[in-house]
Amino acid sequence: MKINQGVLYACSCTDSHLVIPEGVTGIHEEAFAENKHLKQVTMPSTLLRIGDGAFQGCENLETVILNDGLMEIGWSAFENCFALRSINLPESLRCIEGSAFRACEHLMGLQAPAGTQLPERFWEEGGNIYEYTNWIDEEVIVVPEGVHGIAQFAFQRSGFVRKIVLPEGLLYILEGAFRGCGLLEEINLPSTLRHIVDDAFYRCVSLKQLHFPEQITDIGKSLCSRCYALESVTFAGKLKTIDSYAFSECSSLQSIVFPETLEKIGMHAFSKCVSLGEIQFPKRLKLIDTSAFFGCKKLIVTDIGNDTVFGFEPFRGCDNVF
Repeated sequence: MKINQGVLYACSCTDSHLVIPEGVTGIHEEAFAENKHLKQVTMPSTLLRIGDGAFQGCENLETVILNDGLMEIGWSAFENCFALRSINLPESLRCIEGSAFRACEHLMGLQAPAGTQLPERFWEEGGNIYEYTNWIDEEVIVVPEGVHGIAQFAFQRSGFVRKIVLPEGLLYILEGAFRGCGLLEEINLPSTLRHIVDDAFYRCVSLKQLHFPEQITDIGKSLCSRCYALESVTFAGKLKTIDSYAFSECSSLQSIVFPETLEKIGMHAFSKCVSLGEIQFPKRLKLIDTSAFFGCKKLIVTDIGNDTVFGFEPFRGCDNVF
C-alpha cells in the first residue's frame, strides 16, 4: 500500500479480504479501481473520506464494512461493483456523492442516516435523465413530466425495479438506458417516442411485453436481446428496420405481426427465438439478412414477397422452413 500523511493513494494487493490499517484518514481517487481480487474490505476507525472512484469496477467485491466516523463517500466510489451485496452506512455519514453505488445491482435499497446529503433520485439536466439513484427498495418508478430524453445507461442494472412509467412528451431513449434491469417486468413506451437506440432493454430478463409507438421507424441493435421472458411485441405502422440481434434469444416470444411498412430484418434479429411460430412477412420487405431467424425451430413462414432479397441462410436451423 502507498500511504502518505494518512491518505491511501494506491494498492496493488491480491488479497480477497482486506483490512485497511488504522491511521488512514482518506482513500484517494481510484485507489482500488478495477481490482478483481477484492471480495471484502474493512475500513479503519480513523477513516473520514472515500474518494471518487476509489473502488469503482471492483466487480467481485461483495462486502464493505464502513467505520463509525466516516463522513463522505465520493463520486462513483463503488460504481460497477456488480457483486456488492452488503454495506453499512454509519450515522456519522454526512455526504454521498452522485453515482456512488451506480450499477450495484445486488445491493438492497440503501437507508442513509438522517441529515446525510444525498444525490437526487433523478439526475436531470436540460430535460434529460442521466442517472437514477435508488435509495429505497423501490419497485415502481414514475419518471417526472417534462423529461424528453433518457440518457445512456441511466437506469442500467437498477436491480429491484419491476415497473417504470414514462411520461408523454418523451422523445428518445439512448443506448443501454435500461440494460440489465433484471426484475423489470413492465414499461410503457409513450406515443411521443421517436427514437430508441441500441441495447436499450438488453438482458431485461423479466420483461414480458412491449408496444412500439407509431413514431418509431427503426429498432436498434440488440435492443431486446436476451429478454428471455418477452412474450409479446407489437409495432405501429411506420416501422422500416429491425436491426441485427434486436430480439435474439427471446426464447418466450411466440408470435409477432410485422407492419406493412417494414423493409429490412437485420442479421440474427430473431435468432434462437425458439418459441416463435407462424409469421407472415409484408410484401414490401426488401431484405431478410444473414441468420435472421437462425435456430427458430418452430417457425412457420406463410408468405414471402418475390422481391425480397436474402442474406446467407436466414432460416438456418428452422425445421419447418424450406
